[in-house]
Amino acid sequence: LWYRLEPLTSPMSLIADIQVVPSPTGTEADCFKHVNAAIAVITASGLKHSVGALGTTVEGRADAVWRVAREAFDACLKSGAEKELMYLKLYRGDHTVSELEESGAAAAAAARPVARPDHRPAAASRA
Repeated sequence: LWYRLEPLTSPMSLIADIQVVPSPTGTEADCFKHVNAAIAVITASGLKHSVGALGTTVEGRADAVWRVAREAFDACLKSGAEKELMYLKLYRGDHTVSELEESGAAAAAAARPVARPDHRPAAASRA
């Protein structure tokens, strides 16, 4: 193999971005019932997590993160979803979620154009 997998019991930290896409997403009474079932499982896990608009970021021991991803998947089906799709992005490395977020925020700030009151867009050249 060109890579080496650590055993699931490895104490190495893992970051996962989990997005569940159940079908349907919920019921008439609760349009996100099945998604919320997955979020409840992640929250109950005790792992460090952050719920976002399009997914939940989870950080912890590799075995615990893998387990909660599976449990979140199963929770959607147990709550009544007919089908389930999950997008799972994983990171294992030297940085924490906070460090990755800070780096991204700094890059975004550095990329913002500086507004100048005397700035006029350059005229389009004709070729």
